[in-house]
Amino acid sequence: MICEVCGKNVPRLRKVLIEGAVMNVCDDCARLGVPIEEKKIVKREHPQMVPQQREQRKQNDLLDESEVLVDDYGERLRHARESRNLSLEDAAKKLLEKKNVLSKIERGEMKPDKELIRKLERFYSIKLTEKVIHGETISKTKNEKLTLGDLIKKE
Repeated sequence: MICEVCGKNVPRLRKVLIEGAVMNVCDDCARLGVPIEEKKIVKREHPQMVPQQREQRKQNDLLDESEVLVDDYGERLRHARESRNLSLEDAAKKLLEKKNVLSKIERGEMKPDKELIRKLERFYSIKLTEKVIHGETISKTKNEKLTLGDLIKKE
């Protein structure tokens, strides 16, 4: 076996930490570093999320409990962009988003998170969410107001 520092051919090598590099060295060169057995290497452990936490985080990233993303959000976005004569590239530059992200959202392949939904709604002056009360979607246009009858569960 050959020492990585001096190049001697020796029967046994030791692992040592020299200047931040782990090296296999002879006994003579081992004094130049810290033996690995003595050096404690601390690993940062990232706690793994359990599936429940991951699902809860996904839901929190989307919308409040009372709002859901409309089914035709992609069509609405594409129509709003085209009505302003904007290409995907132009819209991406103005929104400070990637073109591919906007393209996937318009095609319905990706659902935007809460922040992006709000940004798109403000930029295009459109509504991409609907109110939900007890599992029923309540959708109104700008001119219509929500009434008490809309809130009462029909039996």
